[in-house]
Order: sequence, then C-alpha cells, then structure tokens
Amino acid sequence: MEKRLPPVFLLLMMLMSMTAGAMALNKVSPIISIIIPELNLSGSAQGGLLISVFAVSGVFLAVPIGVIMQKFGCYKAGIFALSALVIGPFIGMLYMNFAVLLISRVIEGVGLIILTTIGPAVIAHEYKDRNLGAAMVILMCFMILGQIIMLNAAPRIAAFSSWKIVWMGTAAYALIFLLLWIFMLKKLDWCMKDEMMDGENRIQMFPKEVFLNWKLWCLGLTFMLALIAQQGVVAFLPSYLTDVKGMPASAAGSMVSAAAFVGIPTAILSGIISDRLGSRKRLIVIFMVMSSIVYAVMPIFPSSQYILIILLFGISVYGIVGLCISTASELVGSQNAGMAVAFMNMMQWGGIVMSSAVFGSLIDGIGYTGAFYCLVPITIAGALLTFIV
Repeated sequence: MEKRLPPVFLLLMMLMSMTAGAMALNKVSPIISIIIPELNLSGSAQGGLLISVFAVSGVFLAVPIGVIMQKFGCYKAGIFALSALVIGPFIGMLYMNFAVLLISRVIEGVGLIILTTIGPAVIAHEYKDRNLGAAMVILMCFMILGQIIMLNAAPRIAAFSSWKIVWMGTAAYALIFLLLWIFMLKKLDWCMKDEMMDGENRIQMFPKEVFLNWKLWCLGLTFMLALIAQQGVVAFLPSYLTDVKGMPASAAGSMVSAAAFVGIPTAILSGIISDRLGSRKRLIVIFMVMSSIVYAVMPIFPSSQYILIILLFGISVYGIVGLCISTASELVGSQNAGMAVAFMNMMQWGGIVMSSAVFGSLIDGIGYTGAFYCLVPITIAGALLTFIV
C-alpha cells in the first residue's frame, strides 16, 4: 500500500501556501500612498480598486473553482494557483500601467481563491475523525500571517527601494512553495482518492446537499456578516485613530496590527476548545456577541487605554473564520466538503467586498460613531442565524 502523506505535513503545506496568497492580497494597503503618486493614479478611489478587485473575482469564481478542483484534483489545481501568484506580480511589476496592474491583481486573486478552496477541503478530509476544529483554525491563520508580514515588511521595503521589490518578494515566496508543491505533494490526490470525483455522473455544479442546505446558508450569512464588520473595521480603524483620536499614523497602524498578533493564539485555542466541547456553534455565537459589544464600545473608549479594545477586537473576531469553515464541512459531510468550502468562500469574499463599501458609506453618512454602532445589529443578526442552526 502506498504511504499516505502525514496530516501535519499537509496542514503546514496548506497553511504556508495559502499565506502566499494572503501576502499578495495585503501588500497594497501598507504602501498605497507610494503607489498612487508613482503611477499617477487619480487618488484613493483607484488605489482602493487595487485592493478590492482582488476579492471581487472571488464572489463569482469561488463555486466554479470548487467544481474544477473536484474534477481535476487538488494537486494540479494547486500548481495552477501558485503559478498565478508567481506570474501575477511579475506582470504588474513589468508594466507601469494601472489597467495592467489591475489585471495582475485579478490573476493573483484567482490563485488565492483556488488555494482557499483546496486547503480547507484537504484539512477537512485529513482531520475529519479528530481535531478538525484545531486544524482548521490553524489553517485559517494564513490571512493573519499575511497581514502581519506585509504590514511590517512592505512599508520598509518600499521606502528603502521600490514597491516593485514588494511585488518581487511575494512572487519569490510563492515560487518557493510552487516548487515544494510540485515535488512533495505528488501523492495529494491519492490521499484524497475517496473524496475525488470518479466519474462524470458524480460531477454536479450545484449539489443539493450543499446549495439546498438551509443550515449552510445560515452559517454562510453569519460568515458574511462577521466579515462585513471585521474587515470594515480593519480597513478604517487606523484612519479613525489618526483623524478622531489624534494618534500618529505609524502608531495607529502598529496598534491595529496588535489585533492580528493576539488573533493567532485565540484562533488556535478556539479550535481546540470547540473540539473538546464537540460544538462549534456555541463559540461562534459567543464570539459574534462579544464582537458586537466591542463595536459598541469602540467609539467611546478612552484613547489612553485604546490598546485594550484593540486586543479585545482581535480576540473576538479572528476565531470565527476557522470555526465557520469547520462547521460547513461537517454540515454536508466530507464528500461535499470541497463544494461547501467553495460556497463559504463565496460568502467570505462577498463580505470582504461589501465591508469597505458599507462601513465607508456609514462613515460618510453618520460619522464614525454611528458607523460603529451600526455594526452591533449586523453581528447580533449573525449570532442569531448561528443559534438556530
């Protein structure tokens, strides 16, 4: 019998490969002030488009990519995804043109979308008998790792040399894991052979076990609502601390990044606890309610102690992602885990796309204080949706 790949090794490979996509996603925000004048962009609208276009493609491609992955296998799909994360940056770096740069961002986005479908499906299969919650939460720390790396590295690299070096750095990281993927994961589809499609009669674009599952829809909406609030705050909290609380921009950015640092151990611990409890639902509800309290307190918390509310923000939001993905795969069974993850990715990218638009519009209409308060019913609604599942 052919030897299986160790689950811990697969978890590490999926985590670090997905981090390549997270680095590509998060490399624009820290250095957008450098990119705008160098490319003669019209302002923050075009700069924001460089960020959001990455996620827009995920709304439309998440489900089709899930089907493609099931048909052609995780190994080939992963090679294509990491190749996109290598090729995309070089296209954007070589052509000093905004339109081409947008296209390169879409290419990178497709790479990340494929990886965020493969990774959870592999982990749902390998850890389906035990420790799924802990493994999935560790995997979903990929976004936090990408944020931490780029928030700290990108501004320093761009200031020392050029934003193009940042692009080269993410491409080089992706290339390393592309080579590792090619040579070390040849047995990946064999490991998952009982989950892979074995005939045309099993390939379904919209399997009813997934898309007619009302519990999965409730969970997906919870996921979307959580990300609308979370990503909206992540995008605008630094400017809030600068414009309203009077903090220097550098201090505001460092303070917000503290949420990501505390989010990693919190996310891992939440997965372990959910495995011990035998329930993901309780923790998701607790985190959603806790985050609603944090959003209500944010506009009135004293500036001198604001780091405390930032830490509470990190504790309350970063465990939700892994718990939701774990629950999705369990609701539909391991055979449909890939499509369930694709569905959740669609809801995830929808929430990320809407987050900046919703929160930004609220700020323009009713100010920061009102915008924070509006996040309270959004997260409470997510808690109620989870509660009834």
